[in-house]
Amino acid sequence: MVLKPIHTDKAFNSHKSPQPPFRLVTSCLAFLAGSFPIVSAIYLSHGGTNPIGGPCRFQQLFGFPAPSCGLTRSFVALVQGNIGGAVIQHLFGPVIFLAFALISLQGFSELLLKRPLPIGYRWVGRPRQQLYSNLLILVTGFFVYYAIRLYARYHLTASSFHSEVLQSFILGAQQL
Repeated sequence: MVLKPIHTDKAFNSHKSPQPPFRLVTSCLAFLAGSFPIVSAIYLSHGGTNPIGGPCRFQQLFGFPAPSCGLTRSFVALVQGNIGGAVIQHLFGPVIFLAFALISLQGFSELLLKRPLPIGYRWVGRPRQQLYSNLLILVTGFFVYYAIRLYARYHLTASSFHSEVLQSFILGAQQL
């Protein structure tokens, strides 16, 4: 009489399917992509120099600042604990910084746990209509803010407003 094992390897390990390689790559890329801007801001906040150096290439080429102009300074201000300064440099800076931090944290957690988490940057898999409408709102808000900053930079002076918030906004726009 031959004894058969109760659990075959396949049945015993069916709940622990091996992680597909693309998941590992995705998690690794998420961790690196989310960490890079944060590590760069920490480096710059401690006196590091910008490796690209010099003025913004976009501004040199087109003669006006890019929509993302001020994000690096906003990130550096956040790393230094200056939330108000970060908002003055770029209104979307703290939000984008938080998104990078969460993406990095999720990528790191997935690498550590060796399994994908059901939340975070994987929201891209949601229904397309919801994804497109959310992205449209975000991108529209970003470019409306950019248009207002450009107008403030070239057509307004901070001294013409009594509100400190508006003065800070205009001064931030003029620093671009």
